[in-house]
Amino acid sequence: LPRPKVPATLLGFDASQAAGRKQAKALTWLPEAQRQQPLNAWHRHLVTATLAGLEVVIEERYHNTLNRLTSSTGTGQFAPYSSAQWHYRNGAALAIYVCIDPLRIDIDQFTKLLTYCGQTGFGRDASTGLGKFELCELAPQSAPKASHHWLTLAPSAPMDAGLDAQHCYYSLFTRFGKHGDRAVLTGKPFKTPVLLADSAALLRFKEPRTVDFIGSGLGGDGRLSKALPATVHQGYSPVVAVNREGN
Repeated sequence: LPRPKVPATLLGFDASQAAGRKQAKALTWLPEAQRQQPLNAWHRHLVTATLAGLEVVIEERYHNTLNRLTSSTGTGQFAPYSSAQWHYRNGAALAIYVCIDPLRIDIDQFTKLLTYCGQTGFGRDASTGLGKFELCELAPQSAPKASHHWLTLAPSAPMDAGLDAQHCYYSLFTRFGKHGDRAVLTGKPFKTPVLLADSAALLRFKEPRTVDFIGSGLGGDGRLSKALPATVHQGYSPVVAVNREGN
């Protein structure tokens, strides 16, 4: 699980130990086996991305575009160029939390779709053969217990009157969206920027709740796009319960 965007002292780190702050910032992942530990004990179990198997590798990839008239590269738009690409190391195991509405899609359909996505590639460079993954295991989760505190796993728009805003912690994330398909040809491909609470927000409800996801749907009223007024944005995130009080 990602390290919550909270002050380090809430995770149990000693604020008076200035020498270890840099090393503590590198501890960004919590093993799933320790998810029930009290929040103020997480400092004992957090690990680096390398130890979690989620170290990011950055590589330079070289590209070229052929001029169909000369069947070779050249200058200008046909000049060879390089770009930086990042990926996890081979063999990295990611846990993906998914909320499924059985009235819209069943588990078998979802499994086929996710498998197909892994075979064809995920992300903007999928057409070049990148972004492929293998679905190793599917493990349905039992319903979570009621809790005051919840950790988000994706950017979200948590506009809920039941939240205790004074005890919610998050970092801001701005989504600069663009239209695809035929909307690109309208001359106005850019959407209105959306301000969200970034992944790993720690949210507190005034009363304990049992929830599978947190967030709100945005748009649909012309505010997210001048080209397509019906444009909407999914401001929802799966969540996991956090043991803040230690009980």
